[in-house]
Amino acid sequence: MVWQQSSRHFATLTLALTVELLTLTPLSTPAQSQGTSSSQNSWEVGETSAYDPPPNIGSPTRKESGATRNPETCSRREVRPNPPLTALIPKNTDLGVTVAERPTFFAYIPQTSAQTAKFVLQDEDDKQVYSTTFSITKVPGVVSFQLPDTAPKLQSGKTYQWTMAIVCPPKIDGSREEPGVYGKIWVTKLRSPIANELEKATPRDRFQLYRQYKIWHDALTTLAELRRANPNDAQLTAEWKQLLASAELSEFAEIPVFGQ
Repeated sequence: MVWQQSSRHFATLTLALTVELLTLTPLSTPAQSQGTSSSQNSWEVGETSAYDPPPNIGSPTRKESGATRNPETCSRREVRPNPPLTALIPKNTDLGVTVAERPTFFAYIPQTSAQTAKFVLQDEDDKQVYSTTFSITKVPGVVSFQLPDTAPKLQSGKTYQWTMAIVCPPKIDGSREEPGVYGKIWVTKLRSPIANELEKATPRDRFQLYRQYKIWHDALTTLAELRRANPNDAQLTAEWKQLLASAELSEFAEIPVFGQ
């Protein structure tokens, strides 16, 4: 199989961030919860930008499919979609944060002749953590995929790379192309006061807390679940638009979300 990506390696650029710290720092690592400091794994949440990634973990470059011809399509006869196949992660960082051991991932899949999509999760050493395929329809939409109970739990303090690709129909020689997009996810742990607050919060308040502390994947997941349960709630619709706009993803605000 041919992965249509220009690289599968993690970027190693040093990220310099000037961050205005909150009075209460919400995130910690297992080491810090035991009284040990760790500048590489802790993330002091700031207010200088919408979704700055934690420091000292690199600055990944946004990558869509690396194919040389119509990278988001399976054949030259297909019209290149607009918007294209896209990972729903903040555009200014290309990295989302989660506190979940088995988080949910979102990607926009345009209309395509492909009938199958493929999800792959890798660790920092490019070792495959989880992989699966699932059926897709010809209706374009945002697809959400949660790691199942059979998948390994993600480790706090680690960065993972995930890929969403469409599996094109086989060519005459039997090979398949798989145009794909990928993003990165950083797993962290909440400090006890915030974790306790989240545990007691209603789903709506929980979403607000996730958004306040820039925990992208969990904010997006919580709000998507709320909208699925309350499809006619105008306030939730407005919150959805605002959340996507904060990550420069406004073009997907009116697109339906399909769960897997």
